Amino acid sequence: STWGHFSRSVGAVVNARMETSFETHAADTVLSEFRDLVQINEINAILKLQKETFEMYRATNASLGEFNALSQRQLEVTARQLETYTKLLKEMKKDLENVYKRARAVRAKLDAKFPVSS
Repeated sequence: STWGHFSRSVGAVVNARMETSFETHAADTVLSEFRDLVQINEINAILKLQKETFEMYRATNASLGEFNALSQRQLEVTARQLETYTKLLKEMKKDLENVYKRARAVRAKLDAKFPVSS
């Protein structure tokens, strides 16, 4: 029983090594074929382009961060101004309503004192 378990374990190790060896050989073959398809200078050009693109992305990201911070500050300033102007407009509306109310009262008194005859 112990001998059977041992032989199964050894068999599993041998099979695993054979599979690993096969996978390594297959990977080497694919890599070799890939190297034959793509020239090293093409790979270097692709890597250079990727690096340049990444640097552009980083610079753009930094610019957008600065823009967002500036926009946030401007939004806060504009929001305060809007609040101030809104309060001012409400006060002006009250004042105008008061002026029209007084004007109607004066007109009513004048109409009562000097009726218009037709």
